[in-house]
Order: sequence, then structure tokens, then C-alpha cells
Amino acid sequence: MLKYAPWALLALIALGIVVALLPTPRVEAGAGVQLSGVSMRLYPAQDPDAVWVFRTDRIAYNPQKGESRLEGLQNGERRVRGKLDMTIRTDQLTIDAYDNLRTPQAVLTIPEQCATITLGDPQGGVPVLIDQDRGFSGPSVRMETPSYTLVGKSISAPFDLGADTSIRGAEFVGDLDSPFECVGGKVVNKGART
Repeated sequence: MLKYAPWALLALIALGIVVALLPTPRVEAGAGVQLSGVSMRLYPAQDPDAVWVFRTDRIAYNPQKGESRLEGLQNGERRVRGKLDMTIRTDQLTIDAYDNLRTPQAVLTIPEQCATITLGDPQGGVPVLIDQDRGFSGPSVRMETPSYTLVGKSISAPFDLGADTSIRGAEFVGDLDSPFECVGGKVVNKGART
């Protein structure tokens, strides 16, 4: 029996060398999850009073980046304590791992201010960013309200267009004698106000 032991040991060594030289199987991470024709809600950790509601043609989640990409966005709303605070219209939207939103171009509507804000770079340079902590920012801005229009190179603003709103290179394009104004989120005729 001992005379076969060296041959058995040699066979095991040869088998070990062959196994070691075999290519290791390559394991690739999955592509993530893709959903079609869905509604989703985003509850940003940074703003517990807010919830975003989206209806979209397609959502793709990339686990490596921690990002969700929404394509064919049909409806996007930000609600604060159940009240509509902002809407967003865009073709594609990326939600990052921190719940912030990025898109090349967007049209934001702030009902309480009766304001429509068009911003973004069609060439895809600097993205429009909606930061759940700070508000929104982006290049090439046009803000329209019932009484004035502002255009500028960029904007950085809180969600309520408060005192911290900054429009770089702003030009006023409006009528100070406009017959309309925003009252309680509704456009009304100045003469009809009581």
C-alpha cells in the first residue's frame, strides 16, 4: 500500500496545479432593478415634512451608485405636510443616494408664489440640482410670475423662493403695472382684490 502513496500524492499535486491554473469564474454585480409604468414616493431623510410623488414610464435602480433613474416622467410633485409645494417637469431625473434630484433641464412650478421656473443646460453641462437640505439650483434660468419675468445665468434658491434666492446675471423683463398679482397661490386681478 505504501508503494502507491507517492503516486497518489503526485496525482493530488498535479490535480491541485490544474485546478489552480483554471480561470476563476467572473462574478458581476447585477444590473439592479427596472420597473415600468409605476408611481413612487420619495421620503427625503433631510426633510421629514416633505414627500415627493412621481409617476414615470420607467425607473432603473443602480445598486453600485445607489441611484435611481426615472425616464418618461409624467408627473412630479413635492408635498409638504400634504400640501402641494412644487411640481417638476423633465424628461429624465436621477435620484442619488442622498435623495437629491439631478436633471439636465427642468420646469419647476411653485404654486404658493405663482412662479414657473425654467432652468437647465440643453448641452448637459451643469445639471439642475434639487438639494433636499437647501432648495434648488441650476443654469440658464427664466422665472415667470404674474407681475414680472426674470432671466439670468443661474439660480440658487430655497424651496419657497425666500430671501436667500440668488439669480446671477439677472435681468428684469416685466411690467410693474401688471394688472395681475399672486394672492394665496392664485393669480388674481389687482382690481378684484378685497
